[in-house]
Amino acid sequence: MGTCKLFLNLFLKLKIMSKVELLNQSRMTAMKEKKDIAKALFSTLKGEYENAVKSGSAEGDATIEKLAKKMTENAKIIGSSEALEEIELLKPFMPIMLSEFEVRSIVQTSVDSNPDKANNYKLGNKGAFTGIVMKQIAGKADSAMVNQIISEILK
Repeated sequence: MGTCKLFLNLFLKLKIMSKVELLNQSRMTAMKEKKDIAKALFSTLKGEYENAVKSGSAEGDATIEKLAKKMTENAKIIGSSEALEEIELLKPFMPIMLSEFEVRSIVQTSVDSNPDKANNYKLGNKGAFTGIVMKQIAGKADSAMVNQIISEILK
């Protein structure tokens, strides 16, 4: 796990960098340090990012976060020791998750600005209101927590 700490320390020192800059720096560090797993992972992430941008995705942190999230989900499925190391290496590239307070605030704002959809949720048509909230959350909170908060607020 020394490799993971190396890259997390690098992230902490350079957290004013964008995630694109961090990816480039992490990749160069992995190459210099001859960390094969990290080098392969960061090279793959960089290649996926470049392909996504060529295909029309926006440049920047959001695309890196989306790719890192997808790669992390794949590594969790694999579950090997190498995959677990990859998960640790990808942590600095993941989206910053919203707190429960922030999710509650988004849900309450959505209730206030969409009273008809909120009432429909109470009547059993949950999809429209949940979709409004999830669009604002944009994958930055656990969906089970979001659904629980919606249920609590719209009792």
